[in-house]
Formats: sequence, structure tokens, C-alpha cells
Amino acid sequence: MARRRKEAEEYGKDHNSSEGISAVVAERAQGQTLVDVAPGEAQGSAGVAPRFTIRFVVHSRRPVDWDNLAIGIKSAQDLLIAIGIIPDDNWKVLQGQIVSEKCNRAEDEGVTIEIETL
Repeated sequence: MARRRKEAEEYGKDHNSSEGISAVVAERAQGQTLVDVAPGEAQGSAGVAPRFTIRFVVHSRRPVDWDNLAIGIKSAQDLLIAIGIIPDDNWKVLQGQIVSEKCNRAEDEGVTIEIETL
């Protein structure tokens, strides 16, 4: 928990969902999106919607099968939508991956979320 507080202080705000999931989110300017607007393209103009790939890396002293993590991952993904990091989680916008990695110490346990624009 101390690591989460340190991350929140260093990188931005600590957001909490109704399911009890919290996420440290880097600060960004008001109205800014995850994807930059291409030169010559107006903000909000019609065109191809951005696509993303999201990778959840679960660090645990007792790794589990990826399908056992899916329920918790869904809540985390919904939190990312609620705070405006990703626009939607339908198949046209998002493709994902869940990876379980072993760690040796309790303080190293947690989830790393990597988001890339396709």
C-alpha cells in the first residue's frame, strides 16, 4: 500500500472505483485524450476511431491462470473507461492480454497496465 501512495504522489491522482479498485493515473491537461490529434485533423472530427491494445501484467507471489483473473480485470478496465483513459472496451476499440508473473515479495505484488495505440 505504501508503494501505491508513493506512485500517486509521483505520477498523479489515485482514483477509486465502486468495486474498490484503485488506479494511479498520470496527470494530463484538462480535455486531453490518450491519443493525439493528427496534424490537420480537427478534434472530434469524423474518421477512423483509434484502436488500443491493453495488457494487464499481474505480479503475484502465487501466480494463477489468466482466466481466474478475468473478473477483476473487467472491473479495472471499466475504471479506465470511467476516468477517461480509454474511450470504450468493445472489440472495435480494444484488444487485450492478461499475463501472470511471479514475484518474490509482497510489496512487489500488483497489476501493471500497459496501453498502446494500434
